[in-house]
Amino acid sequence: MKRQFLYAKSYLTRLFGLKADDLQIDFEPVTFGHCLNVPETLHHAGIKYYYYCRGHNNDRHHLYRWMAPSGRFG
Repeated sequence: MKRQFLYAKSYLTRLFGLKADDLQIDFEPVTFGHCLNVPETLHHAGIKYYYYCRGHNNDRHHLYRWMAPSGRFG
């Protein structure tokens, strides 16, 4: 997954003329499960922000900071 992010960053920097540091968000519009270590993986790929869409749930907060078991944030 980390390698895929690095390839994507390389491609997008060439395509749009951006700096790799400008690409710090991962957007996954439809996901149906997440590994506990996603924040750790994103951190190692240089991703600071993670956005995903999930159905509305009144029992949970809509904005939160996800922490991996290692203590890394995503």
